[in-house]
Amino acid sequence: MKFKGFDEFEKKLNRMAKNAQELEGDNTVSFVDLFPESFMSKNTKYANMQEFMDDFEPNMTSEEFKEIQDSDEWNEFVKSNSNFEDWDSMIGTATEEYAANQLFDGI
Repeated sequence: MKFKGFDEFEKKLNRMAKNAQELEGDNTVSFVDLFPESFMSKNTKYANMQEFMDDFEPNMTSEEFKEIQDSDEWNEFVKSNSNFEDWDSMIGTATEEYAANQLFDGI
């Protein structure tokens, strides 16, 4: 006896297991992928991460960002211009949403 919906359910579970394996270990994720427009428009007044960063410091390089990302000024900017208390909260939520989206990709 075969259950009609079971095969589809099994395929989805297998896909989710494959997605979970791909998330395992260290992964490099671009800011564009980590902070998609949907995330930014939901949590800030900005359309994308580039606009958000440019409002803080126009044309900031990745090296400059590495220097300021733990600063009080950056954390205050994040608090004033997003739904988050600080940068750690913002990047933490973005990471959780990214992982969930990747886990359920194709399901």
